[in-house]
Amino acid sequence: MNSKNNKKKLHIVKLKKVLDQYWAVIILLSGFFVATIIGLIVFTQIQTRENEGSEIQYKRHYMFVNQTGNSFISDRIYEEARTYGKQKGVYVEQLGNYAQADYGLVDYLKMAMAMKVDGIILEGADEDDVRMAVNQASEQGIPVVTILSDCTGSRRKSFIELGDYDLGREYGRQIINITEKRNPKVVLLINETAKGNVGEIRSGIQETLENEGNHLQVSFRTERLGDGAQSEISDKIKEILLDEGERPDILLCMDEQDTKTVYQFLIDYDLEGKVQIIGSCVSESLIKAVRDGGIAALIDVDTKQAGMLCVDALNYYIENESVNDYIIVDDMVITKENVERYIEDE
Repeated sequence: MNSKNNKKKLHIVKLKKVLDQYWAVIILLSGFFVATIIGLIVFTQIQTRENEGSEIQYKRHYMFVNQTGNSFISDRIYEEARTYGKQKGVYVEQLGNYAQADYGLVDYLKMAMAMKVDGIILEGADEDDVRMAVNQASEQGIPVVTILSDCTGSRRKSFIELGDYDLGREYGRQIINITEKRNPKVVLLINETAKGNVGEIRSGIQETLENEGNHLQVSFRTERLGDGAQSEISDKIKEILLDEGERPDILLCMDEQDTKTVYQFLIDYDLEGKVQIIGSCVSESLIKAVRDGGIAALIDVDTKQAGMLCVDALNYYIENESVNDYIIVDDMVITKENVERYIEDE
């Protein structure tokens, strides 16, 4: 009998311990929940005070979604859009600026939709799942404008782009500015993955050389790098640079990777000063190469104007239910003469 009573008492003690642990967990979770709610309230109040203190009354919320994570050019466009947005009463937020995050464009677009933003600025991609996400945003009444690269076939409202013909004209002007010979050899590297209409770019270069550089005898040709592996592209660039008879005096690169590859080869094979580079797709490392004299010029989109146009395009569509399908942004040229304004604080 005593044995049964002891077992019963032991069972009651164990049950009590389990219940105590259970309630301890409940109390802990409740405390965490309450702390979280209080934290959110405090954060919201701080944000509200900051907005009231700065006298900014936001009437719209736009999300900037870029695909390249640490892209120098898209980050600068975002900063310009954010700054300009404040003047227009628009809060511009960024998604996709963390390269280490395991998310893609579609994930960020879905996040923006879940947040019920008023508009989306998207660095586009010609992919079916991105098209579907853009169309879904449109169906939910959220207009999307694309910047730098388009999402063709989607219901995006406008593509804000660097005009390819104008880009070619700027390449041509830089050839004229930097050439040290009357009859320079110039090669345009065409990478299948590069953005832009190659035909328009080439026409812009040739017409500028004919009209503004008619005092020169420029030997101009294009070299296709194909769409193979990076090793194959590197081998082709190496072949062009090491052919002394046909080696160009000036190489025109249409994307960031080609610009970096050519620049590295010039260093590796002691060709600095023998071949000049006019590159594209601005990045921090390339800007420093311009400063150090390794690259003659970089040509890319005018980030300030691009950021402003993104905000204006969404505002115009929301207010008028229409906007131009294509909006052209002026180009930006970085040379040794103006490079210091683009150098980030080290």
